[in-house]
Amino acid sequence: MSLEQQIREIVKQEIDKDHTAPRLVPLQKFCNDLGLDRKTLWRAEKEGRIKVQRIGTRIFIDANQTFA
Repeated sequence: MSLEQQIREIVKQEIDKDHTAPRLVPLQKFCNDLGLDRKTLWRAEKEGRIKVQRIGTRIFIDANQTFA
């Protein structure tokens, strides 16, 4: 494998990592962006349709998840 091919492979791997990394946004911003009510979001979490991250007393959601 040539040096150029190795560099291309490494760059591709790093770009792929960036797309799969979670992009955590605050709960309120997520609700505002999608036009959701917080109660709807809590129901979806309870039903397992969406996951939230709790960091201390703050609640975040990975903006990359789809909300069905």
